[in-house]
Amino acid sequence: MVVRETTRLKSARGSLLIAESLPGVKYGEIVEVTTQAGETRLGQVVDVSREVTVIQVFGGLSELDLVKSSVRLKGETFRLPVSSDMLGRILDGMGRPIDGGP
Repeated sequence: MVVRETTRLKSARGSLLIAESLPGVKYGEIVEVTTQAGETRLGQVVDVSREVTVIQVFGGLSELDLVKSSVRLKGETFRLPVSSDMLGRILDGMGRPIDGGP
């Protein structure tokens, strides 16, 4: 697995982050966005072109400094392992339980 990182962030709109295009980036690839404060947020590549990579950041872009933040491509797409323990549970969009159950 090849991990790539960039600090060349161009703009942010809503929950979308526009970064420079990276060779080999794939649609649906999972990314980690690290803010200037060291906070890490997950995101997913939603558009790829020769010029830019568009990333939807889960958790939003509030307090994100484009100059002091970075994006790290994880080299994998989102996967959710499934088991019978999940039956009847309420999960968020990342597959984490949000129902207060065991």
